[in-house]
Amino acid sequence: MAVVGGNLETKEIGLPFGLSGTHRNTQVDTVTGFLKLVEVDKDGLGNPVYAEEGYWESDVIDFAEKFADYDKVFITSTSMGADSYAIQTRVSEDNLTWSAWTPIALDGTIQSDTKRYIQVKIILYAGFVSDIFIV
Repeated sequence: MAVVGGNLETKEIGLPFGLSGTHRNTQVDTVTGFLKLVEVDKDGLGNPVYAEEGYWESDVIDFAEKFADYDKVFITSTSMGADSYAIQTRVSEDNLTWSAWTPIALDGTIQSDTKRYIQVKIILYAGFVSDIFIV
């Protein structure tokens, strides 16, 4: 199911890496560079229809010996409607065995244990918009 309406979904990640990684129903906006849900259709009035949900998963980040503790994930979001997002992290000592995905705290603090490897996942949820369809 797709969500109808002009919901704008953009998220800017405040970590020192780009948005390369795995995308499912998300893309990087070529104008703003922000993460957003993909447009899957247009409604009868030409307004964009976005995927209902999608995620971006970062490439593996190797901190080697350069970390003491993880700090926070900062985002700037622009939204219209009832859209939302969730940010999770997972960690590994060996890049083979990974912890479960752990949500960050409300203030952006990473809750995962401090280990050599980390990944970040951002899940975007489109807001639901009520449209009137005339047949």
